[in-house]
Amino acid sequence: MSLSSAELESLERNGFAGPFSLERQVDCDAVEANSRRLRFAGEWYKGAHVFKGPAFDASTDSAITSRLRSALGENLVMWSSELMLKPPGQPHRWHVDIEAMTWRTLNIWMALRNVTDDSTLRLVPGSHRWGAMLQNLPDVDLQDEASVLAAARRYDPTAVIQRIPMKAGQFAIFDGRAWHGTENPTARTRTALLCQYSPPAELVRQPLSYGGAANWAEELPACVVVSGSAADSPSRIVEPRNPTLRQTVQANLRSTIGFMRRLPQWMAERKQA
Repeated sequence: MSLSSAELESLERNGFAGPFSLERQVDCDAVEANSRRLRFAGEWYKGAHVFKGPAFDASTDSAITSRLRSALGENLVMWSSELMLKPPGQPHRWHVDIEAMTWRTLNIWMALRNVTDDSTLRLVPGSHRWGAMLQNLPDVDLQDEASVLAAARRYDPTAVIQRIPMKAGQFAIFDGRAWHGTENPTARTRTALLCQYSPPAELVRQPLSYGGAANWAEELPACVVVSGSAADSPSRIVEPRNPTLRQTVQANLRSTIGFMRRLPQWMAERKQA
């Protein structure tokens, strides 16, 4: 299940490859429920990757790790996991990943629920080769696709915005330096799982800002080995584990508060179902 030569070429030229299916059958509802429970259990908002469960199993599936090895090498660490939850009408502003501008890393974006051609991941192919920090560019409305495309065409007059169609449980691999964003114009909440991976030789850090000058937390974020080994890694390596009782209680409390805030929207969606 390595990346084919054509898929590797697409990743290098366009900044993405896929979609692909997991090797094991995935229960997307279980992955989403597990990710929701763990959203607030990690050390930071993208720290749920250290906890065992359906989301960890999905993000370490051999269909993912074997393809990532083709691009990043035999040894791999996963350093983040985030449930990408988008209510109806809410965009995820266009941006590039400050981490990918700093060290070697790749992302996977896995469709979970209500991912349509309108709400799926969008990228500007080839933009990862421009070296441009999109969110730092002047006169670009990061919430407006037309504004982003106009900015892209200053680098490449033939630039386009491409949507990656995916079914539930499928994933795409993409370079975080590529200009990317999503929006959800549908009537239902859309969910996806975003995970990030690097060779262990890279120093993984936690960003404190996502625009302007890079600003990093002093403490290194936890990384887990998902392929090979991480001997002599400058990053902070931990073993995957179950959340503690305290982490579970705190996460459940914060998740419940978040659910209560979303309850009116959820009820509205149910009425439209």
